[in-house]
Amino acid sequence: MKKIIVTYRVLFFCVFFPFILFSQETPNAQSLIELQQLSHQILKEGTDYEKDSLNAVFKNSLRSSLVNAIFFSYPFDELKTIARFTSADKQVRIFNWHIPYSDGTFSYHAFVVKKNNAENKVNVFELTDNKANLKNIENSTFKNTHWFGAHYYNLIEVKNGKQTYFTLLGWDGNNLLTNRKIIDVLYFNSNNELLLGASIFKSKQKPQKRYLFEYADEANFTLNYNEKEKCIIFDHLSPISSSLKDVKAYHVPDGSFDAFKLEKGKWIFISDYDARLEKNIKDKFYKLEKTPQPEK
Repeated sequence: MKKIIVTYRVLFFCVFFPFILFSQETPNAQSLIELQQLSHQILKEGTDYEKDSLNAVFKNSLRSSLVNAIFFSYPFDELKTIARFTSADKQVRIFNWHIPYSDGTFSYHAFVVKKNNAENKVNVFELTDNKANLKNIENSTFKNTHWFGAHYYNLIEVKNGKQTYFTLLGWDGNNLLTNRKIIDVLYFNSNNELLLGASIFKSKQKPQKRYLFEYADEANFTLNYNEKEKCIIFDHLSPISSSLKDVKAYHVPDGSFDAFKLEKGKWIFISDYDARLEKNIKDKFYKLEKTPQPEK
């Protein structure tokens, strides 16, 4: 019976929401309220089925707004649970969110919107969370259909020649035993294709196109960007016992830090970085009883 009620509610939104949304050139108050309510319901609904059903409606409604160029500059500040980023040149926007499930896992969703000034339109790319099928994750470049899903909380623009790379710091709740954080890279090639992962990291270790950190669920692992120092600073992880080095559920910060420093369009690895940084609540995203407040 409950599934029937949810189905009717989903059908109602699907039928009537688009008419509300496009009744004028900019989003009206009612359409924004509906989007806001849906975004909160996704986190609060009781069953995974209900969450996925409401998310499908929310995703379609948001996409309908984003494909219309007249909405490109609208801040969508009403969507408090959605991470929203805009590039410095106001040409690229990212909308990103997650859904928590009853088994302690999560799904991740994102749209990337790129302005096309020549044609006075926008290109909308959906990032599809496909991490379960990805191989050689830290050394590969993927298309938007093969995304390592995460909830991003920081964006750092990197200029390398004429190419702009968007370095993204993100959180992945993974499961009941471990959390993960990621340093990923998003960019557009000469054919206007969206790609993820790039060779802009330099270290003595094997070159990588993204960095993934997995650690104990209750650990407080920090991955932050220090704008003044132009450094991504993060805790060094170690197993609580040498016999557990291959079990990520027992990896925790050991009190030291490493970093990537931005130099000439590259992230240069620095071991044992002298970091006296405060733990930042905006960087945690590991307790989801409270509604996340992503970076704007």
